[in-house]
Amino acid sequence: MSNALAIAAVTTTLRRLIEQNLPDTISGATVTTKPLDKALKTNNGPESASNNQLNLFLYQTELHSQLRNDPLPEQAKSGETGYPPLALNLYYLLTAYGQDDDDTMSHQLLGQAMSTLHDHPIMTAADIRLATETVLPTSNLHQQIHHVRITPQPISLEDLTKLWATFQTQYRISTTYQVSVVLIESLRPTKAPQPVLARGSSDDDGVGVQPNLVPPYPEIVTIILPHEQPSLRLSDAMPILLVGQNFVGGNVKVMLRHRSLLDPVEFPISESDLSETQISFTIPNAPELWPAGRYGVSITLEQTKEGRVIPRSSKEMSLSLAPEISALTANRDTNGVVTITVNFTPAALLEEFVDLPTSPSAISIPLEQRVFLSLLEENSAFSAGDSLLPAESFQIADWSPGNPIPESTTTLTFRLGTVDPGTYRVRPRLRIDDVESFIIQDYAVRPPRFVDYQNLVIP
Repeated sequence: MSNALAIAAVTTTLRRLIEQNLPDTISGATVTTKPLDKALKTNNGPESASNNQLNLFLYQTELHSQLRNDPLPEQAKSGETGYPPLALNLYYLLTAYGQDDDDTMSHQLLGQAMSTLHDHPIMTAADIRLATETVLPTSNLHQQIHHVRITPQPISLEDLTKLWATFQTQYRISTTYQVSVVLIESLRPTKAPQPVLARGSSDDDGVGVQPNLVPPYPEIVTIILPHEQPSLRLSDAMPILLVGQNFVGGNVKVMLRHRSLLDPVEFPISESDLSETQISFTIPNAPELWPAGRYGVSITLEQTKEGRVIPRSSKEMSLSLAPEISALTANRDTNGVVTITVNFTPAALLEEFVDLPTSPSAISIPLEQRVFLSLLEENSAFSAGDSLLPAESFQIADWSPGNPIPESTTTLTFRLGTVDPGTYRVRPRLRIDDVESFIIQDYAVRPPRFVDYQNLVIP
């Protein structure tokens, strides 16, 4: 999702798209974003269309009817209370002004702009990033999962006339567009209660389903992790078992793809770790190579049919790599606000930092992944309760030009608020994307038990 700069990011991206695609044959053309009554005015007062000009005017915002009430899956897991984003449709009026009020030139300008938007019906992440990295460096609209689509918006002559009459200015040839959807993330914290330890009787396995149709392609049915865990920990260093069908072939590989990394990681599978229905492999305990979060696991292999080698691949199945908290410390600033510093593995990814200062200074690097901390205090002493505390941006206090910028971090800070000094008993949960650190001692033991509370000294 996006922050409050999303609307400005859309306007900036639209403006750049049109500017970049204006032909050289239209001399001196500019693209502005002004109200209708100000479009042809400068600081020195009114003027006629002395230059070729296109003007983008955001005349209406509207709540998106389908997404306005639904928190997105990456914001709240099942059983949690999240707040929906502000989902918006944006409506723009595109107006053309020909040089010296030449209507023919106005028509050329409008046709060129409409052709550009017709050829770019979706704002790509690259388009948004290039348009905003200088003027809106803290905008994160490019990270939004939902596509931002540009669609012509029919408008009646009556409504168009009313729009121009509102600004008491003369009508010029115009057209309207809808840009949707823009999701502005709610700043209210997500409520994350502790999970249910058991449901129903111990011998209730639920409904069993046994399909009979077997597809010819490799298919992963389930992923079995050590000790019946819901997520993998790198420190487990134990084999992962993929169960499915049609795993036999040549050049068998397991592919792991993280959503924030460009290339998947390949694991060649030997014959000793392979059968028709099972594959076993182990992820090495190398925290610097494996960021926490969700991975897509798939299988690729080669099958031979009538002398031809046919590459086959399975659909991806989700595998969670959980963070592990190694240290938890509290600090208090001069205003009495308490912050919690968490050391953990594996790392959380940082955004690519592009707007670097030219002199030594402190810099703040946004996170590529969504990181939250929940601190459940044994006696409910914290006002935050079971709320998720968002991570602060990663800080480098004394960065100098030429020094490398880290791609990830294993230390983050969370703002707890005003808390009395003392020693508190807490059970921390660290969430990276939607994967949490373990708070169950042993998932193979019935009934399950929470991990013990630990001491947190707040100065």
